[in-house]
Amino acid sequence: MKPTDKPPKQLVRTVILTILMVVPLLISLQVFPVALIQVIYIASLLAFPLALLLGVWLLNGACHKRWFGLFLALIVFMPIGFFGTMIWESGDEMCHKAARNGSVEWLRTVLTGGPDVVDTHGNSLLMKAAQYGHTEMVRELLRRGARTGYRDGDGDTALSVAIRYKHDDCVRLLREAGARW
Repeated sequence: MKPTDKPPKQLVRTVILTILMVVPLLISLQVFPVALIQVIYIASLLAFPLALLLGVWLLNGACHKRWFGLFLALIVFMPIGFFGTMIWESGDEMCHKAARNGSVEWLRTVLTGGPDVVDTHGNSLLMKAAQYGHTEMVRELLRRGARTGYRDGDGDTALSVAIRYKHDDCVRLLREAGARW
């Protein structure tokens, strides 16, 4: 292929399909900055009709019969657009992931309500941050008014969890905030 030649359509289609498959994976792994993920999410909602047309174009190139490409595009791209919001975690799940990973910036973005969000196991955000020793996350949650006296189903508090996992800085912050065993 000469430098002035256009890349073959199949190569372009393969690159686009690869990007469409890799970007959601990278988003779920929190590789991108929060602001970029918000832009990608909003763009994906607005661009669904274009994505459907792109899918028809991509799959028509892979198929010999045009109707079969349209059929495949509807099967592949319609569920992605229609159920796309199901792929995105709920706000509470993202808050707990942020607390577990110690991502204060992420938490500031996704925490829209109060800081006393409880996961399916009964753990509060403060308990999760204390368990993993994320001092800055504990400080941010306390600043937002997280309850230090919350107990899960086993009777644990954020302070007892921090003590169990030997996170002395978290223990100090929780005690300064008035937490009791």
